[in-house]
Amino acid sequence: MAPTPSDELLTVQELAHMLRVPIQSIYDMRHRGKGPRGIRPTGGKLLFRRSDVDAWLEQYADAEAV
Repeated sequence: MAPTPSDELLTVQELAHMLRVPIQSIYDMRHRGKGPRGIRPTGGKLLFRRSDVDAWLEQYADAEAV
């Protein structure tokens, strides 16, 4: 079964590119507890689930004017 886009795993570099920020900004946000939740499968490379990134970004979406 192919992974869905929400199951996609992003590297730090891919996330930085997606957000259009320097890689160091990703580490800085995580250090301050402000970045998206990351995972380290088997203690390895830091990865981010696309669904976690999308949920984190949704917190910063402007509310629509009614």
